[in-house]
Amino acid sequence: MYALDGKNEQAIAAYEEAIRLRPDVGEIHLHLGLVYEQANQSTQALGAFRKALDLNELYPEDKATGFKEGDIRGAFVVTRDLADG
Repeated sequence: MYALDGKNEQAIAAYEEAIRLRPDVGEIHLHLGLVYEQANQSTQALGAFRKALDLNELYPEDKATGFKEGDIRGAFVVTRDLADG
């Protein structure tokens, strides 16, 4: 909700707390990466996307993390672009 309102710092803090409680849920890392990207924090976004990818090794939907194929592929594309740029 914070990210939608442009409150990136609050959103980052909320996602970091969620990760502290559930570090094994890749979707949280994915969303943290998106907020970091929105806040122009490319290095942090890259780390969050990589962690999301590590937690969800395959592209098809993974019921444990809630990823859909498009989500994880989108994170990968952004991560690759950040790494290249």
